[in-house]
Amino acid sequence: TIDIGGNDLLRCVCGGAEIDTACVTEGVQTLEKILPPILERLRTAPAELEALTHDFLIGVTEFYRDPDAWHALEHEVLPALRASGRDEPRWRAWTPGCASGEESYSLAMLLLERSGDVPDAVTVFATDVDTDVLAKADAGVYDLDRIDSLSPERQRLFFLKGTGERAGSVKVRP
Repeated sequence: TIDIGGNDLLRCVCGGAEIDTACVTEGVQTLEKILPPILERLRTAPAELEALTHDFLIGVTEFYRDPDAWHALEHEVLPALRASGRDEPRWRAWTPGCASGEESYSLAMLLLERSGDVPDAVTVFATDVDTDVLAKADAGVYDLDRIDSLSPERQRLFFLKGTGERAGSVKVRP
């Protein structure tokens, strides 16, 4: 349950779809009391707003995270797109909320593998509201252990291993 100012806001929903309007009214009145000071604090303390924004962001990413989804994309979605008469060998995709980029690069790798030798066959637009992680995604540099789950073939085709002071890291091939 969520307890704000002594009121259990979740008790407002009772018995499936029925809603206790008195409880909703009480909850709204409670929110009307507590929101103005919170909003004022966020207006006057930019660091607090930044911290709250980062608290809302998930930031969980890895190469080919959620194997079932990637399997479905590779073996069901992409073949269905090809079968639907899409003869164009080029792919354009958008990954909103890309975090540090592992899933965006996973999509690019998969589409490149399915595009054959067509030059400039894949364009992936990767966006995120967190500019810090977006800069990491743009750099394409990761700790070596981040690609442990990838096949040796994918590691060889899509990554450059760091040497010297960069040993222990990989960079996505340009």
